Amino acid sequence: MPYELGLYVGCRTYGGGRHKKKNCLVLDKDRYRYMKFISDLNGQDIRDHKQKPEIAISRVRDWLVHVTKRRHAVPSGAFIWRRYQKFQKALPKICQRLRIDHRQLLFVEYVDMVRAWRRHP
Repeated sequence: MPYELGLYVGCRTYGGGRHKKKNCLVLDKDRYRYMKFISDLNGQDIRDHKQKPEIAISRVRDWLVHVTKRRHAVPSGAFIWRRYQKFQKALPKICQRLRIDHRQLLFVEYVDMVRAWRRHP
């Protein structure tokens, strides 16, 4: 998504008011891979995830803790990853009860499943 990132950087750099206060997190599989195709990002704090979802989750969690005022409300990355794994194991059974193919869920259905599971894991 280099295009979208460029729009963000442009808005933050040249936009006024609320655009100057915006934050973003840039993740890539390797920390310095971006230098091959977007040298203008030098000086940005690019975080790597090594193509491992549990690392990506921790990176996003840590970024949220840094930028939000609700720091006490964000569980650890390891906790979030464990909960995600439990949900993924439960999802096929939940869908089976509802006669829905878990491999063909629409996003809105997936969100509903997450919300229902969170209430009654």
